[in-house]
Amino acid sequence: MNEVYRAQLAGVTLLTTLFEIGSHQRQTMALLFPFQRRRRSMMDKLHAVVAEDDMIIRLDAAQILEDAGFKALQARDADAALALIAEREGQIHVLFTDVQMAAGSMNGFQLALKVAQSWSHIRIVVASGNMKPKAGDLPDQARFINKPFSAQLVHSVLKEMLPEEEMPMQLKQKPVASSP
Repeated sequence: MNEVYRAQLAGVTLLTTLFEIGSHQRQTMALLFPFQRRRRSMMDKLHAVVAEDDMIIRLDAAQILEDAGFKALQARDADAALALIAEREGQIHVLFTDVQMAAGSMNGFQLALKVAQSWSHIRIVVASGNMKPKAGDLPDQARFINKPFSAQLVHSVLKEMLPEEEMPMQLKQKPVASSP
């Protein structure tokens, strides 16, 4: 038995649901307030995913992206990064990934290629202190940077990659590095 009762008073809706689980009857209640859908504006946070197995570097990269105006979501391997991107379909604008990650089914180069194939709108930055990309390792639109990286370098690379309408205001105001 599932029964839903709805009452509205002064623009606020009260929903009450009665349902049974086995021999137990439960009741849930919710207040629904009216809202107005709004178009996405540059005031909304754009999302980025950081895929890095080293927690300190992951936190640093996430902070650099946050300082640039992104909401940084963190993943400790490529599989977790793919899951974040898939569950937030259309919300992710940047992938920042390490190459060598201890866990997961793929490295950062493979992640970059998969993301570029499945979500071509996502801008990709790949970082490594040990490996350099060979021909075919990176999608055409991806950028590679060496570790250690600076906030200024990451911001400059993002400014080069992102179209004006996808660039957070904080990033627009950051100075450009002299030689990325």
